[in-house]
Amino acid sequence: MAPQAEKLVIVLGASGRQGGSTARALLSTKEFKVRAISRAITNPKLAELESLGAELVQASFDEPESLRAAFSGAYAIFANTNFNSTRSVGIERQQGVNIADAAAEVQSLRHFVWSGALDVERMSDGKYKNVVHMKAKAEVAKYIKDQLLQLGSKMTEVFVPPYFENWTLMPGLYGPVKGDNSLKLSLPVVGETFWPSVPIQDIGKIVRTVLENPEKTRGQGVSASIEMLGFKDMLEQWGEVHEVAVEYEKMNPEEFESRNIASFAKPFGGEETAAVFVRAASEQMQFMEDITMGRLSFQIVLQIRDIIGDDDVSLSWKQFATRAYNNQRM
Repeated sequence: MAPQAEKLVIVLGASGRQGGSTARALLSTKEFKVRAISRAITNPKLAELESLGAELVQASFDEPESLRAAFSGAYAIFANTNFNSTRSVGIERQQGVNIADAAAEVQSLRHFVWSGALDVERMSDGKYKNVVHMKAKAEVAKYIKDQLLQLGSKMTEVFVPPYFENWTLMPGLYGPVKGDNSLKLSLPVVGETFWPSVPIQDIGKIVRTVLENPEKTRGQGVSASIEMLGFKDMLEQWGEVHEVAVEYEKMNPEEFESRNIASFAKPFGGEETAAVFVRAASEQMQFMEDITMGRLSFQIVLQIRDIIGDDDVSLSWKQFATRAYNNQRM
């Protein structure tokens, strides 16, 4: 019997965190071949993917014709947009619509994986309007379900939560601040607030698992959260591994936002831009506090653990903390 042909998967944003992780995970199997899409295929990050066997193709989310050409012959598409690259909900939404419209025209397409987000504003009845990095992703998913019904039937909406890595990359905003042999985490929510999260390296494995199980995942929403720990639990595990005392403080949201806007003004290029990101983080945390405390509710049909299984998850929060501890000692 002749070997089964590899299934062509289009990976958008292949030079980014989600796209790069997904491309590497798919290239590690014999079931899929990868066409890696980027605005600039000369990006050094793509050289590794090409060496692993990926085909590199230039296309832009702002140019629908380039997307149509890039999607030719696809079995599946992994699509994700990035608010940080445009800092505009309107532009990100239009980019997502361009991707969806082009995908809907691909006759060979069997699976469309959308890196999605909860519709926080709608789910909170307008209470939280500023979670801008999630807004367009939710709106594009709704557009697909309402306007592109055939594509919607092929879609898996993978809800990618915050990254484990935010803890160390943005201390004060997402992670603790160091003191003298101590760590203090000050956030605008109670310490019991659940914070779904995932290590970047596992996103690709999750998308690959979704594609390997289309009968379970097509037409569904899937939570990509690896662990659902409360902030205080995360802090205590981190302190245990790093052998330091820890303290959790619930701050007033206005105070939390004011402090972090000032702290992050320089890295974000000014207070106005910092305010956008800080308020988004603050309201996302408050939304999760409302979920945790039962003031709001939602249900995603599938948890990724239902498909992968606990034994196949490669990095737990405690393992991530241990790796960070070992790295800082090197």
